[in-house]
Amino acid sequence: MIRTIKLAAAAASIALLASACKKGDNAATPTDTLPSVVAPSAAPVHVTSIETGKSVGADKHISNATDQFGVRDTLRVAVVTEGTATGANLRAKFTYGDKLVKEMNQMVTTTGGMNVTNFEVDKSSAWPTGSYKVEIFLDGVSAGTKDLTVK
Repeated sequence: MIRTIKLAAAAASIALLASACKKGDNAATPTDTLPSVVAPSAAPVHVTSIETGKSVGADKHISNATDQFGVRDTLRVAVVTEGTATGANLRAKFTYGDKLVKEMNQMVTTTGGMNVTNFEVDKSSAWPTGSYKVEIFLDGVSAGTKDLTVK
């Protein structure tokens, strides 16, 4: 008997709730009131730093950072990027005054997180002493410059 009363009370409660929710054809369904969950989109790739120095470590970062080079040194650059990209183009443009020394491109494909891309320029004869610059471009847009000095 008690069991029957409990079942009847539960059925009445459900019927009452169902009738309260029906306010016409435009009543919201439970799924209409839930916030939609949108997966976060992957951040596009961007340059976070430009490192210069004389040598590169196993992690592809510059191991002895400097902007001062000798006339026989190789000029090395590590470009640190973060984000996601399929075939982003990194370009390094080395100049001496207004003269182009060397320009090179590398395609970057990352699935997120940090990535390091290396560029280097060497010369079979001595570098002329003076001020140099390396400018990094990401998909054709300047991402930053570093001034270098050869002594």
